[in-house]
Amino acid sequence: MWTDEAIDTLRRLALEGRSASSIAAALGAPSRNAVIGKANRIGVKLGGANCSAPGAARAGAERPRRAIPRSEPLAGGRTLPRRAAIPRSEPIFRRAGPHLGLPP
Repeated sequence: MWTDEAIDTLRRLALEGRSASSIAAALGAPSRNAVIGKANRIGVKLGGANCSAPGAARAGAERPRRAIPRSEPLAGGRTLPRRAAIPRSEPIFRRAGPHLGLPP
């Protein structure tokens, strides 16, 4: 499958910035993973001109941070904690037993 001609075509198409899927279609490779694997073994970086440099931030990639919502003050100037504990009258999980039709 990987003749010298196919490897040269792989290098040329990768430099043009073509995707692994389109290179696989052009070469008649069994899958895009075959192209990705061969490119890694011979040291060809896929993505070419259309791919940004590793670690480079894309335009608009960083979102602004949201403000942390504060609780509204109650009467008397008190505030509730942000994460108030929910009182539970019984446990969330019950043990298996006859009430569930299971052995204890």
